[in-house]
Amino acid sequence: MNLKTVRGGILAAVIAGTLLLTACEEGNVPADSSGVQDFASVDMNTADIPAAALAEHLLTKVAFDDPNMIQMDAEIAQTLYNVAGLAESVVSYGSTGATAEAILVLRCSNAENAAAAAEKVGKYRTEMAEIYASYNQPESVKLTKALLAQDGVYVVFCVAPDAAAAESAYHAFVVDTVYSAN
Repeated sequence: MNLKTVRGGILAAVIAGTLLLTACEEGNVPADSSGVQDFASVDMNTADIPAAALAEHLLTKVAFDDPNMIQMDAEIAQTLYNVAGLAESVVSYGSTGATAEAILVLRCSNAENAAAAAEKVGKYRTEMAEIYASYNQPESVKLTKALLAQDGVYVVFCVAPDAAAAESAYHAFVVDTVYSAN
């Protein structure tokens, strides 16, 4: 091995170390020691998550029994979920059949509005689960187990056969969106 090769290797290592330290200073450090960036490290009060893109992601990545979910008008969705005046951005999809399946993504102006919206969506979920229980028990179960998350200024509601898959898709989208922007 000649001196030129050794110097080149040392220079490459110094540059790589400098880049790594620069990334750490800017806050781009993964949240866990395995190098995986995770949802818990995202500040959902300041994160810029496009509501329409998140709803579309859930629509395409989560399996639904209704293959023909349709996008709802934002005003209709606000009325249905009783969240009028609480959200800046509302994107919703609903079932075209006799299922309770739904997607709702809200971006609110502040965490207080998001908490109020999540409470109202939770009330909707409870009421609909009671209605479905009287004639379509599997849909009532979907509603009861549905993803309902209020994280910072965002509220996400997803009624699907697999609530855990919906939560995983939601978290993956947020992490990908936030960390790809950095």
